[in-house]
Amino acid sequence: KAEETGIKAPETPITVDNAKALTPENKKAVEDAVKKANPKLPADAKIEVGDDGAVTVKDKDGKVLGTIPAEKTVKQDENKLGVKAPEAVEVADPENVTPEEQGKIKEAIKKANPDLNLTDDDITVDNKGNATVTKDGKSATLTPAQTVKKAEETGIKAPETPITVD
Repeated sequence: KAEETGIKAPETPITVDNAKALTPENKKAVEDAVKKANPKLPADAKIEVGDDGAVTVKDKDGKVLGTIPAEKTVKQDENKLGVKAPEAVEVADPENVTPEEQGKIKEAIKKANPDLNLTDDDITVDNKGNATVTKDGKSATLTPAQTVKKAEETGIKAPETPITVD
């Protein structure tokens, strides 16, 4: 149906390590491929690439000019595992993710990927929030940007200088 909208899909889908959670570089490659396939797009058109590679093209006013389904823009690298990025887990210190927080990240990854039937043994998470998922000899990596976010501060701050009490 992409033809009806006048927006053409790229000739060949981009092969990516993880078709369910594209990296910014993957998204840029998809955007460039869509631009190349549609040389007549207005210069101010916006090409939005979803985490799964689905594309929505809008004009400068936000009106949708056309969409391209993910399967026409990206292709899963056969040697890698496609894993959806989870809902980011709030952690106290993103530079030092505790074992308990690592467990929450594993749970979030399992919840985001029910189709993979993952167990804790399939997922490793380091103290920075990097997660590696391995299943059936294929693996996928999720970055801390995809797995953790700094917990909101409570807003209660200690005084700058402690008060001296006699």
